[in-house]
Amino acid sequence: MSKQHITISAGVMAVAISISRVLGLVRDQVFAFFFGSTWVADAFIVAFRIPNLLRDLFAEGALSQAYVPVLTQKIIHKGQEAAWRLASMVLNWQLAVLVPITILGMIYASDVVEAIAGGTGGFTGEKFDMTVQLTRIMFPFIVLVSMAAVFMGTLNARHIFFIPASASSMFNITSILVGVLVGYCIDPHFGPWAIVGWAIATLAGGFMQMAIQVPSLWREGFRYEPIFFARDSGMDDVVRRALPGIIAASAVEVNVLVTTYFASHLDDGSVAWLNYSLRLAYLPIGLFGVGIGTAVLPSLSRSATERNLEQFRVQFNHAFRLAMCFAIPSAIGMVIISPLLISVLFERGRFSATDTLETARVLRFYAAGLVGYAALKVIVPAFYALGKARKPMIVSFIGIAVNFFLCSALTSAGPVDFGWIDLKAKGLALATSCSAVLNAIILMLMLRALLEKRIDFHETLGGLLRVACASAIMGFAVFSLLQLFHVFRMPGLLWSNILQLLLLVGVGALVFLAAARFLKIPEVRELTDLILKKIYGDPAKAAGKD
Repeated sequence: MSKQHITISAGVMAVAISISRVLGLVRDQVFAFFFGSTWVADAFIVAFRIPNLLRDLFAEGALSQAYVPVLTQKIIHKGQEAAWRLASMVLNWQLAVLVPITILGMIYASDVVEAIAGGTGGFTGEKFDMTVQLTRIMFPFIVLVSMAAVFMGTLNARHIFFIPASASSMFNITSILVGVLVGYCIDPHFGPWAIVGWAIATLAGGFMQMAIQVPSLWREGFRYEPIFFARDSGMDDVVRRALPGIIAASAVEVNVLVTTYFASHLDDGSVAWLNYSLRLAYLPIGLFGVGIGTAVLPSLSRSATERNLEQFRVQFNHAFRLAMCFAIPSAIGMVIISPLLISVLFERGRFSATDTLETARVLRFYAAGLVGYAALKVIVPAFYALGKARKPMIVSFIGIAVNFFLCSALTSAGPVDFGWIDLKAKGLALATSCSAVLNAIILMLMLRALLEKRIDFHETLGGLLRVACASAIMGFAVFSLLQLFHVFRMPGLLWSNILQLLLLVGVGALVFLAAARFLKIPEVRELTDLILKKIYGDPAKAAGKD
């Protein structure tokens, strides 16, 4: 796949994922309206954290990135029939592992919650009991989404990206509709027990995320086989790559779990503030980092299979720089407009002005690690494509240890208090960001060594410097415009805030694109040329027709 095809595929992924992320924001808005940052919201978020973490560990994270390269090789060397056999085996073995885990998790839900959010200063009383109840309801979610992840990986290996990326949109739509309907039936005033409706909606959404991909798989020729063993199936290669990657590809998610543990020992609402801000910080990662990483993985796998390291280097460099073109300006923009952004999105119903202020403060610290988060979404798949999954695993242990240490050092929560400074929820966000950046730096150095120093750091750093300069110009323009709004004391009504936010985002995007074109950043030039070509057509083709 050429650089242009990678960009196009990443664009297709970005469109599909952007729809899903927007719907995810709507889901969060509805949730915040009814539950705000109350103890009930904390209980739901902690209860969902366990199945969500297991999903990332066993399904969408490590397995997908280990599975796609092997399936790609199978398609190239053995044909589609062997590839479909491998897909069935991966699905069967995944269910064989996750179904027993789900049953045990439902039985021992109280012990699970105690380990994550209990103990001295943690969840107690009605808050603890509600968290246990919600955990039991949502644990089967991992089985449904694990099937969806296998389907997504299979379609991605066939270079089909839009439908799999759109599957999570069905999760969000179903969650919103079922959550409101069932929650209202359980408690018409959306009191504490209405949250049970949202737990049921999570299961319904997981089922729809899986089911929407089945027609595309059927059209591609996939037919399920109830098999566990087959000679030369490639299953052993998937397991060999996936086991170390279970931790490596999900280091950020493990860090989120560590953060949840510390946050559960802080004031009520801390878990919710961290969750809302993390979802916003993940928005640009989901739009661009995941899309680019997913789009480039099959191409990197093919280059690695053909032992074409030079082509591998070109594809990786292009994908990495493209991710940075979105991550760096997004981080700067979030730091500047976070209070206004959160006010527009969430400040209504039970989500108060205090919640807006606290969530904005946390978001700024998460934004500091946005570059690291986005980089990992591109770097980790490169290791999978090269069959070197153990290296990210080792580095992820370092990142998790650093995160735990910093969480202890920057808050007064948890079993160890070093007493450096108590930043409360903000300290937890900063610890996670530092861990992600450190992870990305170490892995980048290791990848350069694997590619026999084919990654030119002077070229990479030069490109990052130009992106940073364009982003700084954008940040200055956005900050100046925001100060102008304050000088004229624009009214704090919702319509006024929405208008200000749209102006800030629009001006920021235009200034960044103009600065990037002036600084001759090739990825931005290529992306804007593709957009203009789609809008106005290809002048060369038009001239040929004349």
